Amino acid sequence: MAETNHTAQNAPETAFRVRHLFYLLGAVLFALAVISHNARDYALRAGGVDGDYQNWIGRLGAVTAGELFHYLGLSSYVLAVIVMFAALRPFLPLPVKRQWFWPGLIFTLFGTTLLLALDPASSVRLCAKLGLGRAEVPALALSGGVVGQVLAAPGWEELPPGALRMLLGPVGSSIVGSIFLLAGLMLLYRSEWHTLVLALMQSMRNGAEEDSASGRPDKSAEGAVTPVPAAAPAPVAPVTPVVPEPRREPEKPQSSAPPPQPGPEPESEPEPVPKP
Repeated sequence: MAETNHTAQNAPETAFRVRHLFYLLGAVLFALAVISHNARDYALRAGGVDGDYQNWIGRLGAVTAGELFHYLGLSSYVLAVIVMFAALRPFLPLPVKRQWFWPGLIFTLFGTTLLLALDPASSVRLCAKLGLGRAEVPALALSGGVVGQVLAAPGWEELPPGALRMLLGPVGSSIVGSIFLLAGLMLLYRSEWHTLVLALMQSMRNGAEEDSASGRPDKSAEGAVTPVPAAAPAPVAPVTPVVPEPRREPEKPQSSAPPPQPGPEPESEPEPVPKP
């Protein structure tokens, strides 16, 4: 019985569910809240100023986005992108297995937070616009949020650097962040998009085999430039020696006069008689 339940939980989802629409709705609202985050909403939440929230999703969006940017920094944009892709994935007519989604999400966010916190000065202007720091003090910008500040941010005056930065240095911390980021992306790909990529490759392979079997040209090679073979040289005809024709003498014109008729034979003179 336990094996049956475990198999049912790990089985890929192939049919459309109504709950997928609610997932997509929540993902859209979450992404809009993150995109429209405004630094003025911090003052509204603290009661320092009066007015309306600048966040497109109102107070709920301002609170959600504000907490995310406070703890994760600019990695909140990465989280919004992952959530949107995860909400759109069930609408594709291919199975999806979500057993590696949460580990992949955590590893990706952790690696991104470490890498962003290593050099807060590179994004100090964006952080100042979002209320995560001041341009006058770039080292204190929360580009990686509080998590990145505690682990990998550089020190400033009396503030020590992050714990991981003190232990491994900036190079070692960047290597650790890159490994976590790469591992998280691989897990997300395996969980969400691996079956889709395999199906597309198999479809292309089957189409190429059908085209080759039917004698039609491969459609994938239509845009490729086919080299034009060089024209073969024309065959040279053998040269036949010219033999001069024998010179013919011109024929004499035949006379139209009648041939001469034979006349009377002349009389022969008597032979002289010798004298005695």
